Amino acid sequence: MGNPFAKAEVKLEDHLVYRPGVGDVRKHSFDQAFFATDACRAMAKVYVDDSVEMRNDGGQQLLFAKSSIKKGQVIEKSVLRACDGLDDSVPNPFILRNGTDFSLDGVELQLEAPYIAAGAIMFYAFSPNGDANVELKMSAPNGTSSLEVDVVALVDIEAGTKFVRKGADIPVDVAYGDVYDMPEEDLNAWLAMWAGNDIEDAASVEGKEVEELHEETIRDHFRQSREGKIAPFVPDTPVGVSSSKARVMPHPVWPGYGVFATVNIKKGEIVEYGLHRKIAGLNGDKCPYVFTWNPNGKRRKQEEGPNQWAQGAGNIMFYNSDSPPNCRLFRLYGGWRFVLVARQDIAMGEELMHLYKSSSWRKCFVQDDYLPKEQPLEVRSVENTPVMAPKGDPEILVNGSPIPDLPDILLNDGQWVRSSPRPSPTASPSLEPATSPAAPGDDLKI
Repeated sequence: MGNPFAKAEVKLEDHLVYRPGVGDVRKHSFDQAFFATDACRAMAKVYVDDSVEMRNDGGQQLLFAKSSIKKGQVIEKSVLRACDGLDDSVPNPFILRNGTDFSLDGVELQLEAPYIAAGAIMFYAFSPNGDANVELKMSAPNGTSSLEVDVVALVDIEAGTKFVRKGADIPVDVAYGDVYDMPEEDLNAWLAMWAGNDIEDAASVEGKEVEELHEETIRDHFRQSREGKIAPFVPDTPVGVSSSKARVMPHPVWPGYGVFATVNIKKGEIVEYGLHRKIAGLNGDKCPYVFTWNPNGKRRKQEEGPNQWAQGAGNIMFYNSDSPPNCRLFRLYGGWRFVLVARQDIAMGEELMHLYKSSSWRKCFVQDDYLPKEQPLEVRSVENTPVMAPKGDPEILVNGSPIPDLPDILLNDGQWVRSSPRPSPTASPSLEPATSPAAPGDDLKI
């Protein structure tokens, strides 16, 4: 398959054959001849070798060697993202910290600085006793907010051996491996809940149609999972594929990363599926790289307490947001898993994007002017909030409605923020003409 870890000096922007215009359903698209080359494949930032497999081990889904591995072999390539808004007093087995879980020579980085991981790094067993058989080798080519990592074998590893990295011995409070395949009655309840939320979402925006649920796709995915025909996380093998239809690369236009289709994908087809893990004690209004994980699929009200947050494995951290998107993300809360489905036919080399559900209320998204919002400002503003914010004099009209110049959105952390209105409430760099010099904050997630 070529060396996925080779270096390649290519100006990606020169190989784009399409950039989206305003409201266009097509996304950034590479020339397919270039996209199929070894030079382009070598730019993959998230990759797990096919010598790795996942097993249920004592109720947890952990990684094992499927075949023998030589000392020094790179078994995974991934990315860690700095995670703000954590309560350090709350144990977090899926948060990696500088000094405890990895070290980075030659780079100034605060001791115990917290990071969340893409790929499969959440699924290595960890040990504080120096008996690890794999090591995280870090680099910071883009600064300390985004660390790139190679997982390297420290010794020869025999087939069937559990992978162990260094790390604090923090207990895991959910038997994720035991709840992965949701019972049929739980799946039915989840589908009914999600369908109801879709109807509510459509009713909140004038002229919006109810989203397609892709129910049969979800049901078939669970049927295959229960029959053992697909594995929870097998990233790069031809059987049990979870994410080999998608490649994480540096974005050709914006800072950060993007995800691009490695094959032609049909409408209704699963693009990627994978696992989520709970990140406890987090303020998701500050950290954009995690996902809302409330069991009813909705933002919690103030009296209901803080929202629950989770981090996804595989490539899911790096999908950018757009409206209209070409993909739809389903979060199956009871099974701690996700399924990303194509909303339309997608060509090889085209960027894969979904619309972030919390873009209209989550502080780190609300304050990002470039991020498409699920609802226009007049729907999510103070006029529709149970607790009224102080109003200032209107400074701009959006669709004929005045927007206050003082904070007008109440977040779940109890803070009021200003919605930063723009002339067009749905404009975003992902929808702007190619001549626009603007760029989004980065690859942010719901």
